[in-house]
Amino acid sequence: MTILQQTRELTSAEMDALIEEGGRSSVNILNEGGYLFMIPLLILLLVVVFLFIRGFKSNTEKNAQLLKSIGLFSLAFGVLGFILGMLGALEAIALANSISQQVLAAGLKVALIAPTFGLVILVFARLFDIILLWMRKEKEE
Repeated sequence: MTILQQTRELTSAEMDALIEEGGRSSVNILNEGGYLFMIPLLILLLVVVFLFIRGFKSNTEKNAQLLKSIGLFSLAFGVLGFILGMLGALEAIALANSISQQVLAAGLKVALIAPTFGLVILVFARLFDIILLWMRKEKEE
């Protein structure tokens, strides 16, 4: 049986349920990623946004360095969350007699939330730094 034969058209009720489920998972991303790592990452994102807004008022090299450092720290902190989560998951897998592929895939998905969020913060921090650098160069010219 091919993939096309296995697929069927979804009813509108099934589509609505899928959309609602997707919305719920995005709202609960802090819970899924683990509060221990997601709350500090959210705070770091707010600090990055604050530094970007402050950069419009006082566009200094110190502000740019803080943006870069916080962005890199966010990524490292997210990766630390991933590694600690994977160590715990691997220990649980070693103790289990058998584990389904679905459980393993769901665990990997959850484990990748924190480093992904850290990477998003790094991208925003670098983008904000580039914008502020561009504004600083225009003022100098």
